[in-house]
Amino acid sequence: MLEQSHSHFLASQERARALREHAANVAVVRAIRAEKRRAAIAAILRTLTAELQELERRTDTAWRARHEERAAHSRGRLQQVR
Repeated sequence: MLEQSHSHFLASQERARALREHAANVAVVRAIRAEKRRAAIAAILRTLTAELQELERRTDTAWRARHEERAAHSRGRLQQVR
């Protein structure tokens, strides 16, 4: 009887150890997945930031070109009036 009781105790201890180990493994896997998600999001943000900066640069260049064209046109009209 005592031997059987001790055997059950050891089995429950082993199950408890296995559950703790499993929980630790699950936590590690979740942390790895979370880090991969963070890295993927950071990469997407870097790409979007670069694309936005390029769009801003193009917009500024186009605006400057239109502004210079209008200024040149206005100067031409002023010279015609004089």
